[in-house]
Amino acid sequence: MLTFVLQFSFILVEPGEAGNIGAAARAMNTMGFEDLRLVRPKAEHLSGIAKAFAHGSEHLLERAGVYTQLSGRDIMAFLKAVASGGGTGKINIAECLREL
Repeated sequence: MLTFVLQFSFILVEPGEAGNIGAAARAMNTMGFEDLRLVRPKAEHLSGIAKAFAHGSEHLLERAGVYTQLSGRDIMAFLKAVASGGGTGKINIAECLREL
């Protein structure tokens, strides 16, 4: 049986409210996702408010990548890192996008 493994990165661009960042982390954790990336956050993702909204998902806030910019090249690098899989049954999103 062929099994497809999809891994997702959640990228929030210029999030302005710490509570929203925390709530996103909590929702991600509830659904089993772990890769949170913040681009030019306007709110502090490690604040007490963010952690309160994350409730039990603070580890996602602590591991979140923080970036100053996100270019098309960065997006493709993320896709390749997350989705490449050769013959492992994983979907290679970068290859799929090249074929479009």
